[in-house]
Amino acid sequence: MAESVHTSELPVRIVTGPKDSEVWAWSFLPKEHDKPPFFNNIYFENNPAGVFDRWQVKRFEDGFTFLNEGNGLWACAKDGEVFTSNEFNASHCKWLFESTGRGIIYNIKVPNQDLVWTMKRRDPDQKYPTLFLAPADGNPNQEFYFSRILD
Repeated sequence: MAESVHTSELPVRIVTGPKDSEVWAWSFLPKEHDKPPFFNNIYFENNPAGVFDRWQVKRFEDGFTFLNEGNGLWACAKDGEVFTSNEFNASHCKWLFESTGRGIIYNIKVPNQDLVWTMKRRDPDQKYPTLFLAPADGNPNQEFYFSRILD
């Protein structure tokens, strides 16, 4: 279990991909004229996004939550996708970590369902991949690890 990451007050990057081409999760502020509730995409890229690629991972009940430090929004499930939202609901914003059997690499899972975070493009022309929920199938795009941010 990635217990040392979860108990740390340090922010982390949520990372996927091989070491030479890894990408990390980020989510920006709502657009200027957006009205709550907010549902912002979580994107993946290999360029720094300032505070928008920093996440607080906290214990919550029997699982964990992800709070984006840049926009102050929670990672939540909605209609088969994973967004950041200002509406915290335990049934949509609580996650579990499931070992892949490969050390620090995990699936991020919906409790009591066979649905895990899956990074993919909505369509081939989409610049940055986003997060969807799909059954776990061993796809590398479903495997994540946490990189502490020390600066």
